[in-house]
Amino acid sequence: MPDDAEKSKYIPMFYSYIEQLGLLSLEQVGALVMALLVYGRDGTQPDFPKDGNVYMAFSFIADNSMRAEIRRQEIVEKRREAGRIRAASAEKDENGRFVQQKASKKPALSSKSSTDQQVQLYKYKYNNKDNNNNNRRIRAHAYANDDGFDDGWSEREQEIVAFCREVVKDIKPEQERKVLAAADGMELGMVLDAISIAYEKGCSSPDYIVSSIESQRHQPDRRPGKI
Repeated sequence: MPDDAEKSKYIPMFYSYIEQLGLLSLEQVGALVMALLVYGRDGTQPDFPKDGNVYMAFSFIADNSMRAEIRRQEIVEKRREAGRIRAASAEKDENGRFVQQKASKKPALSSKSSTDQQVQLYKYKYNNKDNNNNNRRIRAHAYANDDGFDDGWSEREQEIVAFCREVVKDIKPEQERKVLAAADGMELGMVLDAISIAYEKGCSSPDYIVSSIESQRHQPDRRPGKI
């Protein structure tokens, strides 16, 4: 059994209890919660009648809490064991002190950091007014995998889909077609502006991109800001 320092300082109350507790009066619920807190603190059993609804509720909630505590202790022990393994395998100096590991000079980018860079690059390429149209053209394979494009798509459509794949991971083919339909007839730079704006606003779905493209069609002067 864990000592007092290791015990949980709370009793978990799950949303699934709402229906059962709704059968009790507010006074009974208050008495039940207080009894659970005391029981969790020092194991004191309540004096509710054993054949009553309040004791029945106390029994199943206390049982669930005990199982949750056992699971928590198992996780704690696994983390301790992992720490012991790491400590045993860590490099030490001649005095037995741990040697600090040198940090990598080029830490790996997170998925979001990588996407941020892609968005910034698109914004630079398509919003730099010093570039002419030819210089602003970007081939899709510079930003996403070459495979997976529909054979009938134009280079413009491939670039739009490539950017969508950078912003929304695991986008489905039918969702890509929906984005292309929303962008039909629009200038490429305008579409990429719309996708960049969606990303900056926390885009998490293809529908958000479609909505941003539709807004861009009616408000073509919108420009993405600095992320």
